[in-house]
Amino acid sequence: ITLRDPQCAMAYWGIAMSYFHLLWEPPTSEEIDHAWTALKNAKHVGAVTDRERMYIEALESFYQDAGKTDHRSRLLAYEKAMERITIAYPDDQEAAILYALALNASALKSDKTLANNKKAGEILLKVFQKLPDHPGVAHYIIHSYDSPRLASQALNAARKYAKIAPAAPHALHMPSHIFIRLGLWEDNVETNIASARAGQENAWQSD
Repeated sequence: ITLRDPQCAMAYWGIAMSYFHLLWEPPTSEEIDHAWTALKNAKHVGAVTDRERMYIEALESFYQDAGKTDHRSRLLAYEKAMERITIAYPDDQEAAILYALALNASALKSDKTLANNKKAGEILLKVFQKLPDHPGVAHYIIHSYDSPRLASQALNAARKYAKIAPAAPHALHMPSHIFIRLGLWEDNVETNIASARAGQENAWQSD
């Protein structure tokens, strides 16, 4: 991978983060190897600030010992590391977003209290008040409250998300997760039709 600024440690952090798709399946061994190489480069270059160092070390806590430690244990280590960043830097909105995402990722389906989802949602709603046009925040609010018991708390974000990213098929689809939970059938159909249309337009433009 060629970097425009090979001395930017956070650029390597970004590469490693791109292999860590928290809400999907765990990274493959090949992806872990690529990410670990990027993190070693980040450590070699060195963080400019303590906050950058904490971001890099948080991600390192997930990738290190991947062959010895199970995925969930490493995920929880990353979650706790991100929490420490939010405590050290309470005004860092991106840290709060990533911490909330980690909470969603580590939520157990067997937890009927939905504790992690509620905590993540509360964090994200506060950020959403400050950053109402942030697509990631709206997206993760929907994931946090994607259940019949909590869906009403994400309705505003669901309606907002499609307007934030009207050309992104997935952004147009995501509100349907909330609409269907609340029985908003016409809204559900409308947003999925818009998503399909955007996908077709994107495919046409790429030809």
